[in-house]
Amino acid sequence: MYGFFIDFDNNGRADFVVVIEEPTGKSSLVSYYNNFARDSYYISAAIYTSYSNAFGSQVYGASARGIYTTLSDKKYAFVANQITRTSFCNLQPPVAEYVIGRSNNYIEDFTVTYHNQEYNEFGEKIRLNVEQAAWSPIIPNSNLLIEINEPSSIDWTIQLLINPTDSFLLVGIILSLILILIGGIIIYIHLKEKKEDEESRNPQLDFF
Repeated sequence: MYGFFIDFDNNGRADFVVVIEEPTGKSSLVSYYNNFARDSYYISAAIYTSYSNAFGSQVYGASARGIYTTLSDKKYAFVANQITRTSFCNLQPPVAEYVIGRSNNYIEDFTVTYHNQEYNEFGEKIRLNVEQAAWSPIIPNSNLLIEINEPSSIDWTIQLLINPTDSFLLVGIILSLILILIGGIIIYIHLKEKKEDEESRNPQLDFF
């Protein structure tokens, strides 16, 4: 029996996938959904390459790490690995994902690391290159797409699967309407109080 944790429905709660062996000798896949702690956060990163002959290919063995802050203002480091292999009955999450839990801050020093093995013309190993790139800050509950097409990590790119800036116009319109409504209420109350003061004023007390 073996399995791994993954957030199926992107709700910040770690679900569990396990492979079990039935009495008949057959293997079956069982998923367990976590319905507790509904106010948790997660971070998910899909690391891929876009070479012309392997566009969108998954990068095996890449890892992501970062620092998150808890509600008690304590900082913790986390590490998440993307799938390393698919053979020999291996079961691993397809993306680098980590369930943060409850947090009230951004993710700091989000770093992606990839080991690139070089070979000579005879197929012998020459050297192991380690490339990494860091981005900060990262919003929790983000699904990240990281492209490591270039050999140097300087040219690696990161994208949000969902761009939060798409809602800026709608948020601005709603806030403007709310401000106009509040301003209208304030002006109405001011005019009403001014009218009441004029009606209750005694003309005999006006000496000037």
